[in-house]
Amino acid sequence: MSYAKKSCIFLHCLPRGDEVSDDVFLGKKSHVWQQALNRVHVQKSILLYCFGKLR
Repeated sequence: MSYAKKSCIFLHCLPRGDEVSDDVFLGKKSHVWQQALNRVHVQKSILLYCFGKLR
Protein backbone atom coordinates (compact mmCIF):
# COMPACT_ATOMS: atom_id res chain seq x y z
CA MET A 1 0.00 0.00 0.00
CA SER A 2 2.92 2.32 0.55
CA TYR A 3 3.54 2.28 -3.23
CA ALA A 4 -0.08 2.89 -4.20
CA LYS A 5 -1.68 6.22 -5.03
CA LYS A 6 -3.08 8.27 -2.16
CA SER A 7 -6.64 7.72 -3.38
CA CYS A 8 -6.43 3.92 -3.43
CA ILE A 9 -8.54 1.63 -1.25
CA PHE A 10 -7.91 -1.91 -0.03
CA LEU A 11 -10.41 -4.68 -0.84
CA HIS A 12 -10.23 -8.35 0.11
CA CYS A 13 -12.62 -11.21 -0.65
CA LEU A 14 -12.20 -12.93 2.76
CA PRO A 15 -11.41 -15.13 4.55
CA ARG A 16 -8.20 -13.47 5.48
CA GLY A 17 -4.96 -15.41 5.65
CA ASP A 18 -1.35 -14.39 6.14
CA GLU A 19 -1.15 -12.52 2.84
CA VAL A 20 -1.96 -9.11 4.31
CA SER A 21 -0.80 -7.34 7.44
CA ASP A 22 -3.06 -6.06 10.22
CA ASP A 23 -2.06 -2.49 9.38
CA VAL A 24 -3.42 -2.80 5.85
CA PHE A 25 -6.42 -5.03 6.63
CA LEU A 26 -7.66 -2.84 9.48
CA GLY A 27 -6.31 0.45 8.15
CA LYS A 28 -8.12 3.62 7.12
CA LYS A 29 -8.05 2.67 3.43
CA SER A 30 -9.58 -0.75 4.01
CA HIS A 31 -13.09 -1.31 2.66
CA VAL A 32 -13.14 -5.03 3.40
CA TRP A 33 -16.26 -5.03 5.58
CA GLN A 34 -18.29 -2.89 3.16
CA GLN A 35 -17.29 -5.29 0.38
CA ALA A 36 -18.34 -8.29 2.50
CA LEU A 37 -21.72 -6.71 3.28
CA ASN A 38 -22.37 -6.10 -0.43
CA ARG A 39 -21.52 -9.73 -1.14
CA VAL A 40 -24.05 -10.90 1.50
CA HIS A 41 -26.86 -9.05 -0.27
CA VAL A 42 -25.90 -10.58 -3.61
CA GLN A 43 -25.75 -14.08 -2.12
CA LYS A 44 -29.17 -13.63 -0.49
CA SER A 45 -30.64 -12.55 -3.83
CA ILE A 46 -29.18 -15.58 -5.57
CA LEU A 47 -30.69 -17.91 -2.96
CA LEU A 48 -34.10 -16.23 -3.24
CA TYR A 49 -33.97 -16.59 -7.02
CA CYS A 50 -32.97 -20.27 -6.78
CA PHE A 51 -35.88 -21.00 -4.43
CA GLY A 52 -38.35 -19.22 -6.69
CA LYS A 53 -39.00 -16.33 -4.30
CA LEU A 54 -37.54 -13.71 -6.61
CA ARG A 55 -38.61 -13.47 -10.24
